[in-house]
Amino acid sequence: GANLLTVKVGTGGKVRLYNYSGNTHVVVDVMGYYHSNSSTATTKYGGYAGLEPTRILDTRDTNDPLPRDFYLTTGADLGPEANSHVKAFAVNITVTKPTGIGYLTAWNGDENAIPNTSTLNFTKNRTVPNMAVVPTLACGSFCTDPDTPTIGILNTSSGSAHVVVDLVGVYDDNTLDGSWRYRSLNSPTRIVNTKTKQGIPAAIGANKTVTVSTPSAVTTFNTMSLVTNTTANKPTITSVLTLWNADIARPGVSNLNPYAGQLVSNMTFTDLGAAYDFKVHNLAGSTNLVIDVAGTMEAYPAVAD
Repeated sequence: GANLLTVKVGTGGKVRLYNYSGNTHVVVDVMGYYHSNSSTATTKYGGYAGLEPTRILDTRDTNDPLPRDFYLTTGADLGPEANSHVKAFAVNITVTKPTGIGYLTAWNGDENAIPNTSTLNFTKNRTVPNMAVVPTLACGSFCTDPDTPTIGILNTSSGSAHVVVDLVGVYDDNTLDGSWRYRSLNSPTRIVNTKTKQGIPAAIGANKTVTVSTPSAVTTFNTMSLVTNTTANKPTITSVLTLWNADIARPGVSNLNPYAGQLVSNMTFTDLGAAYDFKVHNLAGSTNLVIDVAGTMEAYPAVAD
């Protein structure tokens, strides 16, 4: 299994990994990093802006699964004022109905620079999502606006697979107004645990929506979004979970696709409403939920000098 994580670094840029039981091999791929407010960097950094979660690709719409060892490109036209300044997407990528075992790699789509990393791993016939921060590349002559940012997704597996991509935010080149900055918490902070009635008083039922008010210990006046690890804890049947800003209608996207009895996590970028709240919807059955906050996106923090 794979999971995108945002981890505060210690002295020398080090992090620690702890395994609860048994033995396991571990693979760590570094996707990028956030500057602190004391950074002296003057170039090659930018801010983050949350978007209303939007599905930008679903190969099921045309019943055209991605074949083994092939890649596709997808993008989002954000308008001429923004397109050329977008440098990365925050996306939730889901593989569904794979006919074999393997992995997907998401990258900027340059066929001459495909990385040797994996974005999500899957087995036959399983639906698996994973959050990803993916550098973009300008679309070029294939798009009405050549500056339209795009990404590539490669299927390295023993069969074909349907691919779904939900766009939740973008990173810019420190040019666009209103971009947010990442603020790391001293340590991951749990704000929801339905088993202990923390944040949500009970397991979430079928086709139910609950609202979560983020504790003031986690937010500041300028907090716009939470960077979290969200865990579905043994749903009674296979389900779909969606998290979103409490001030808007539920978007047609997904964050987790847990199977019955499965304990599964996924990173989420969850924008907050005016009351620092967000909503969670559970499609089917009943499931317990745990949400741990690694950090927040802030509207007006101190920026790098």
